[in-house]
Amino acid sequence: MMVSIRQTTEADIEGCAQAMYVAFLTIDKRHHFPSYFTDLDHAKMAARTLITNDNTYSLVGESEGRIVGSAFMNETRPIRAIGPVSVHPDFQKKGIGHRLMDMLLDRASDAPSVRLTQDAFNTGSLALYTSLGFNTVESLALVQGKFKSQPASDFEFRPVLKTDYDECIALCQKVAGFDRVPSNPIDMFCVLRDGHITAYTVTLSTEGYTLGKSEDDVRALILNIAAKKSGDLAFLVPHTYPELLRWCLSEGLHITKPLNLMVKGQYQTPAGVYLPNLLY
Repeated sequence: MMVSIRQTTEADIEGCAQAMYVAFLTIDKRHHFPSYFTDLDHAKMAARTLITNDNTYSLVGESEGRIVGSAFMNETRPIRAIGPVSVHPDFQKKGIGHRLMDMLLDRASDAPSVRLTQDAFNTGSLALYTSLGFNTVESLALVQGKFKSQPASDFEFRPVLKTDYDECIALCQKVAGFDRVPSNPIDMFCVLRDGHITAYTVTLSTEGYTLGKSEDDVRALILNIAAKKSGDLAFLVPHTYPELLRWCLSEGLHITKPLNLMVKGQYQTPAGVYLPNLLY
C-alpha cells in the first residue's frame, strides 16, 4: 500500500487528530501509562493549533486519502524542536516514521541543533531517533501533584516584566546556552535575590520551561507558583537533579511517566538548573 508524504493543510486537522489519538493511546495503554491526549477532542485541539501555527512546519503521511501519520517541527528559534510524531498502529513498521523524520531533518539541516522529548518506554521511537543521529542527553521524570509546603519569605516573587527581558535572556544563555525568552510571555514569573532574577518560568507545566541559577532558586519559584494554583502541577524534572526530584516526591508529587531529552547537533550541559518542556 502506497503512502505519500506531504505538507499539511487545515483540511487535515480531523484526520490528523484521529491518527495521532489512536497512535498515542495504543502505545500508552500497552505500557500502562496515561495517554498523551485525554480524548479525541484534545487531539483535535492540538492538531488545529499545530497545523495553523505559522512557526510550525508539519507533514502528514497519506494512503488512499486516509491520514496515517504526522510529524511537527517548531521553527520559532534557531534550535528546531520536533514533536509530536506518530503513525497509526495499522501502518507502523513500514518506514513511515523514518520518512517523516528524514524530511524534517532535511529541512532543519542548517539548524545548530534539533531536539525532542521521547517516551522512554517506547523502544520503537527510541530506536528510530537513535538511528537518525539523536543522542539521549537527559533522562526525565514527569512529576505531578500538589505541594505540601508554603513558599519561603526570603525570595521576592513576581511576574516577569518587559523590562526584565534582557536579564532573563542573559540568565537563559548562561544556564542553557541559548535564548528562549518568549516575545509575548503568558504566565511568566520569576524570583529575585538582592534585586536580581535568579530563576524564571514560562507556565510551569509540560508546555512551558523553567530555569534558575541553583536548585534553591528553582524550589522557591516552584513553591510560589504552587501557592497560586488550586489544582495539580505537572512538569518535567531531569534525573541530573536527584535532590530536586527527591524534594518533589517528599512534597507529595508522584512520577507519572519516564521520558528522554534527545538532541541531534549542539548541546550544552546546563550550568544551573533547566527543566524542559515536551519539546526541549
